[in-house]
Amino acid sequence: MTTPRKGSYSLTVPIDVGTAKDTAAAVKIALVDGGGRVVQSQIVKTAGKQPSATFALEEIPRGGLRVLVGPENADDDANVGGCR
Repeated sequence: MTTPRKGSYSLTVPIDVGTAKDTAAAVKIALVDGGGRVVQSQIVKTAGKQPSATFALEEIPRGGLRVLVGPENADDDANVGGCR
């Protein structure tokens, strides 16, 4: 089993709604660790030239990270629960 790598890390997740017919004004982006726990989440407005979410991490969690995108009003547990 590997140990988490420590240090200052930054992860930027670009949001591309492309040609989606029903584009939401904002979405919630969540980082989920290997155990299914939300590490961080934030709401990102999808309008603009290059919407993105940027996360600052002190370590890379064991088991890696998953990025989940959901409706802006979803709570973190509901967002993760739909992806198990």
